[in-house]
Amino acid sequence: MAIVIALVWWAHGTSAPGRGLPVLRSSHSAAQPLPAAHNAPPPVAPGPIATVAEMQQEWSTKEFVYKETNGDKTPALLVRLPKGNYWAISLREPFGNCQLEFATVEKLRSDYNLAAAYPMIGDPCTHTVFDLAQYGEGPNGMVRGAIVAGAAVRPPLAIEVNVKDGKIIASQEEEAVKVQ
Repeated sequence: MAIVIALVWWAHGTSAPGRGLPVLRSSHSAAQPLPAAHNAPPPVAPGPIATVAEMQQEWSTKEFVYKETNGDKTPALLVRLPKGNYWAISLREPFGNCQLEFATVEKLRSDYNLAAAYPMIGDPCTHTVFDLAQYGEGPNGMVRGAIVAGAAVRPPLAIEVNVKDGKIIASQEEEAVKVQ
């Protein structure tokens, strides 16, 4: 311990005047997993898309791809909601081609002019905001993702998820009902 203190004192004394040792900060605590490598492909569903261990923090997210029966691939997002619930959605707006985004509180304020206490889903094309903590009207009843700003037709399409043996598994995507 005395050697460490002496080295710190020596390094401080040899640094430029007015400058101390650099402070190292990590954006991740020991409890939070490090993000996956940027070059790793996202998981493909149906199938396992994440582990419970990766999704411990409220509002944690993980992108994945949902492969439809016709072979089309849809970008999707898993979100850990408060109280330990998981929700997955298609990131393609139901009746258009815009890609939805996970919007932080800061992004909601700056890009959507909306004050919020927690993150939500945004549509950058129409500036519609969906609140995953609330239910809104869907074509077949109530659907998670109430529209809190903007003029979308319905909330994002849901993807069913279940937890089994510590894995979060996406099984099927909600079908968009065409508006007539």
